[in-house]
Amino acid sequence: MAGHGRTGKSKMAERRARSLQASFAVSAMICVVFWRWPGVFSTVEQIAYDTCNRYRPNPPHMENVLLVEIDDLSVDESALGRFPWPRRVFARIIANIPGARAIGVDVLFLEPDADDPEGDALLAEAVRDAGNVVLPVSIQTDRVVSKEMARRLAALQAHLAEAPDSPAGAPADPLSFMPPLLPLVQAAAGVGFANLVEDGDGRCRHARPCYVGSDGRLYPGFATEVARVAAGATPDEFYAGFPRALTPDGRSLPLEGGEMLVHYSGPAGTTPSVSAADVFAGEVASEVFAGKIVLVGATAAGLCDIRPAPYRGPEGRMFGVETNANVVNTILSTPPLRSEPSLTVYVTVLAIGVLAAWIVWWRRVVVGVAVVAALLVGTVAIYAAAFWYGNVVLSLGTRAAAAIVCVAIALSDRLLTESRMRERMVDVFASYVSPELAEHLARNPDDLSLGGTRRDVTVMFTDVRSFTTIFEGADPQMLVEQMTEYFNAMVGAVFRTGGLVDKFIGDGIMALWGCFGTETQDHPRSAVLSALVMRELLPGLNAKWEATGNPTFRIGVAVHSGPAIVGNMGADRKWNYTAAGDTVNTAARIGEICKQFKERWETAILVSEDVARTLDDSVRLERIGETPIRGKARAIGIYAVTGIHRSEEGREHAEEEAEGAPPA
Repeated sequence: MAGHGRTGKSKMAERRARSLQASFAVSAMICVVFWRWPGVFSTVEQIAYDTCNRYRPNPPHMENVLLVEIDDLSVDESALGRFPWPRRVFARIIANIPGARAIGVDVLFLEPDADDPEGDALLAEAVRDAGNVVLPVSIQTDRVVSKEMARRLAALQAHLAEAPDSPAGAPADPLSFMPPLLPLVQAAAGVGFANLVEDGDGRCRHARPCYVGSDGRLYPGFATEVARVAAGATPDEFYAGFPRALTPDGRSLPLEGGEMLVHYSGPAGTTPSVSAADVFAGEVASEVFAGKIVLVGATAAGLCDIRPAPYRGPEGRMFGVETNANVVNTILSTPPLRSEPSLTVYVTVLAIGVLAAWIVWWRRVVVGVAVVAALLVGTVAIYAAAFWYGNVVLSLGTRAAAAIVCVAIALSDRLLTESRMRERMVDVFASYVSPELAEHLARNPDDLSLGGTRRDVTVMFTDVRSFTTIFEGADPQMLVEQMTEYFNAMVGAVFRTGGLVDKFIGDGIMALWGCFGTETQDHPRSAVLSALVMRELLPGLNAKWEATGNPTFRIGVAVHSGPAIVGNMGADRKWNYTAAGDTVNTAARIGEICKQFKERWETAILVSEDVARTLDDSVRLERIGETPIRGKARAIGIYAVTGIHRSEEGREHAEEEAEGAPPA
């Protein structure tokens, strides 16, 4: 059996090594997928990003950005009326915003004002006088470009920066840009496209500062131009580091693939604001605008300028002008959000995958899975800490995938390996112990002490009274059949209370309780309950045998508890897991005493005083007296078990205890 243990350990080590190799290979495949198709992990990354945004304890402050909201109050008939408004309204709003660093009007002016032609001129004049107004450009593909639109494009292109030698992404078609009216293009301090970058789920987590046109020019975004004008930089200065970085106010804002992560200051409603109607009426003090970056945009319910932000629930319904405010704040004020280097992702994914698999094999399965779960929780905590306090966005999806997939592989591999080893152990053990014991030892190999160990056990001996006389001259076939039926019933009673059938001795049975040390300490009671079950079964068997003309049985059951040596005993070619010592010998001697009571009880159950002391009042005992035991210097007390009280702990309760007893 020791050889079998070494073989089992060797095979487990071999399977563990192969499982770790498989986990490393799977982790490497995850790295390849992340490199080639990072969008595979986008769902997990987006949920993690949004959750950290929502519960961030230290969101960046919105520095010097103010919204002028075209809100429900402003579009009311009692205020400025239904939108769109005449251009002269916007001219007056701009004129009433003194001292601002930059003014971004997030409203498209693509067509002349048919109802108020003079309004376009008034708006252009107000834009020119302010000197810091940025207007949006619309991007539309597959359209016919008119001569008027061509002139607007030419006016726009005259103020654009030259693109770098290594642009990010495919070049954009300049003809897809639709600038505002020509006088507005000429008067504005900056013009940029208003289209926002949306991830696959429609939320705005990234911003693209500019597109590189096929004509070699940089076409900036609306919010980017507002930030440039507020910084007082020329296009060439501001976009000098593109596509790797922007350089506002002497600082470097890193870009990844020509895009940046928007560092949100909070959910919808975070940015300070005033109503456009109040600004138009001159009711907002000039000090409110001094040194501020002012963005004019729609927040009224019916204007539908909603751009979902990375916040789950109603907080994520952010208006486009609020998103632009966060982009401006990200460029000019907040610490930049950075994604971790790809090399860090590759190294940690490989490490987590192999570590997770190793943990599964390290201890018991439940412990391993619990430790891996703690590892995942720790990974999430590190992600949040890096996001909140380091402004670094880690790749949570790849790490979670490596841990979960590698755990699944290692767990299934280990369970399959242990199942196969258990089956092999059952096959080996079943040749010299009961199948029940074999299954228990296969699941709990540490309980098996082949070399022998001393434990407190309970030993039972049973035999059939006058067996030789009963079956003298009997038909052998009938004898075998009747004894098989008898043994099946008695062995079932032993197994029912968690006992181990050690061996059959002619017509007798030797059974053990407590031989593995993992059972309840109340194993003497379990043995007595087994004997009572035998007493209940025997009358039914006798009635059946009498009806068929077969002889009936009277049996004796002896039970004794005490220390014994348990282990694998025998010769090289034949061994048995059994118990030896004075306790076993004493139980056998008590079995001989049972013969004296064969006429009094159909099933005589005698227990030693050591067993009787452990039984509670539910078991009825009759003291037989002090009986000398052959081989012992002093007599021992012997008790007969006459039954079990049927009050609080009746027969039904005894059987329930028997059925729920732990395995041997």
